[in-house]
Amino acid sequence: MHRGRVILDVRDKEKGRLKVDDLLVRFYEVQGEAFSSDRMLLA
Repeated sequence: MHRGRVILDVRDKEKGRLKVDDLLVRFYEVQGEAFSSDRMLLA
């Protein structure tokens, strides 16, 4: 979620392969801006 919206829906198989860097790239692709805090991502 970002600003109250779901921005990425990851399926179970893909979820197991994703790394933090992959999520940050996907966030940027969807939102067009960098993720400001990885603490929130890892919570």
